[in-house]
Amino acid sequence: MVRGTLAQKCDYLGRVPKNIRLPVEKVLEDGSYLSWIAPDGKSKKKGGTKIMVRVIEYTIDTEGEPEIYRLITSLTDIALFPALLLAMEYHQRA
Repeated sequence: MVRGTLAQKCDYLGRVPKNIRLPVEKVLEDGSYLSWIAPDGKSKKKGGTKIMVRVIEYTIDTEGEPEIYRLITSLTDIALFPALLLAMEYHQRA
């Protein structure tokens, strides 16, 4: 999905499951960080390579239970797209 979105020259913002490993490459001033996602096995066989992503992690208390959200995005300019703004916009999507 990420590769297809980038091929259309579009940006993305989406939630990723907990089981996806996103090692911290560089921590940014707003608390988000840069990481890499690897292609799936099928894409790797077709020559797919790693893609740099920005990761935004935060917790929301819902009904007394904390829920951890982890978003990835291609929007890496923290001055234009601070982590808090992107997290709020993610929850406003239709």
